Amino acid sequence: MREARPEHPWRGVLAVLGATGVWLLLARYLLPLGARHAPMALRKAISWSTFRALTQLAVLLLGLGAWRLLVPGGIRRLWGEVPSGRALVRTVLVSPLVWVSSALIALAVALPTLMEELRTRGPGASRQNAGAFAAELTGSSLPAALVTGVVLAAVSEELLFRGALWNALHGLLQRVPGPPVVHEELGPTAGQRLQGWLVGGWGATVGAGVIFGLMHGDMPGGVGIVRVVSTTCLGFAAGAARTLSGSVAAAVLLHLLYNTLSLGVGRGWFAGLGPSLYGVPAPLLVSALLGTLLLLLLLRRPSLVAPSFARSGEETWE
Repeated sequence: MREARPEHPWRGVLAVLGATGVWLLLARYLLPLGARHAPMALRKAISWSTFRALTQLAVLLLGLGAWRLLVPGGIRRLWGEVPSGRALVRTVLVSPLVWVSSALIALAVALPTLMEELRTRGPGASRQNAGAFAAELTGSSLPAALVTGVVLAAVSEELLFRGALWNALHGLLQRVPGPPVVHEELGPTAGQRLQGWLVGGWGATVGAGVIFGLMHGDMPGGVGIVRVVSTTCLGFAAGAARTLSGSVAAAVLLHLLYNTLSLGVGRGWFAGLGPSLYGVPAPLLVSALLGTLLLLLLLRRPSLVAPSFARSGEETWE
């Protein structure tokens, strides 16, 4: 009887890298290629927002197909574990703080560029740079914006970046040899602590967050800087939710709530409800403060939250 060959230690990592690479290429190039080569009949039949949504759905389905075909464990490995009740509650509480923080950080980084644009090109420069994105956010019907800009965007992007890409980076980092143990009785060195931090999922969180932000560099000027910085902050927060909960579901929930708040601000849902701080409406500032206080309370008294639904023995947001 012929002996089975032992599986190569890099086989699983290479499979994940291949499927993730295909997915990233689809996300980066399918929309511009489709827009460039779409027949005129299709251009006249559907709107740009509809075409964009269909392309996003195609990227999701093709990416999932590549993942299921190439990666052992398929979709189950992509999605991760069942999140705990605590993780989902804390994700909801922290989402206003994530939106407010990312908006203020992005504005602070982009402010010099925005001021220069205002001085040289006038107040309409930012609106001009926002272009089709701003028109899609505020011009399409509310149901269409909720389905495509909130739900579909959150699910498709999180499955790619906190599912496929996070797994690929995590697998690579686990193959990196750590520093040798010199004096075990003295405890872990700084290098060993860094290695543990990277292998524990935080290296994948940072890497996926940076790539997520760079993939949103599709606008010029100060508005483009705001978009890249704010999405990078969102990527870090969603990656933290994925790492701490063990599940992409928590990242999807955070992203969905973030997109909902962005849609509300863009459509003026919070207008007239109080002053704003650098464009951040007062209700969101209050929600961020209250959510943070409740989160700190729940961290001190975990019995106030529903029990965990995650599998025993897995790392959860406890």
